[in-house]
Amino acid sequence: MLLSLAILISVLSPSLTSKGKYSENDSASDCVKTFKSEEGKEGTFTSPRYPEEYSSGQQCKYEFIGNPEERVQVIFEEVQLYYISNDAKDPTECTSIDSIRVQIKDEGDLKDIGLFCGEMDNRQLMSPNQFMEVIFDSVEREESSIKAPFKGFKARYKFLTNFGIYTGIQDKADKCIFTFTSRQAKSGMFTSPNYPGDYPRNTECQYVFKGEMEEEEIVQIHFLTFSVEGIKPCTEETKSDSVSFSNFGFRISDRKMSKLCGNFLSTHQRTVTSDGPYFRVIFKSNSVYDDKGFEASYQFKKKKGHSMRFYE
Repeated sequence: MLLSLAILISVLSPSLTSKGKYSENDSASDCVKTFKSEEGKEGTFTSPRYPEEYSSGQQCKYEFIGNPEERVQVIFEEVQLYYISNDAKDPTECTSIDSIRVQIKDEGDLKDIGLFCGEMDNRQLMSPNQFMEVIFDSVEREESSIKAPFKGFKARYKFLTNFGIYTGIQDKADKCIFTFTSRQAKSGMFTSPNYPGDYPRNTECQYVFKGEMEEEEIVQIHFLTFSVEGIKPCTEETKSDSVSFSNFGFRISDRKMSKLCGNFLSTHQRTVTSDGPYFRVIFKSNSVYDDKGFEASYQFKKKKGHSMRFYE
């Protein structure tokens, strides 16, 4: 299901001055770094000289290599790049200007999953497999053109096996399958992978809910937030990511219910109730786009003649 993916982080920044010479405080080694899971499961990385102002005309590259079962999560805690516009916090164009480009490798081809410039914080991304690369560009310019100091960026990275999902019991094979039982908790929360950051591409996650058969329990799911890239009817033909539901066995979707996608759910779509004690929610993303995903609550309760909802 998951395709091979590489994420490359490159930063064009300060080892060269506007005249093409290395600054005494810059080092070419600061711009080419490789982080391996076997050397540490998490850490930080920055643009050269951070939090001091970076120089122009340099490219830096940060590569992340995890174990086969791991995903790379990168969180940009602070980004402050040189930007021409008056509104650096809401940039409209990130080409030909200092920028950070995040790339993944899909079947041998590099694909962008993010291009950022100006100012931002707490932007969270995840790879669909064990590789990631991010690029920070600092274009050549006269130093006198800079009107204010720009720090560059600071980011954290983690090599994860839990897909950034922190509730439920994960499948022992480190797959994206999480089980929630009534005996463990009568209610709780669950999210799409890497929430509240963008979910990774080419990823399938299953959330399995098991109520008590003797108590005739059902499961009620309520979506608090929902933003899944796609166009109704949320099929592969429309290149849509989706959320689907099943009362039945492994990988068998419930034929009575349509898939969900998009960034708006009507009131009756926000709450889904199972037919019986067993229920499965299936999230699936493709290789085309990504989005914020969802946050949802669940509750086990006794059945009162209520069956699973239908919707168009």
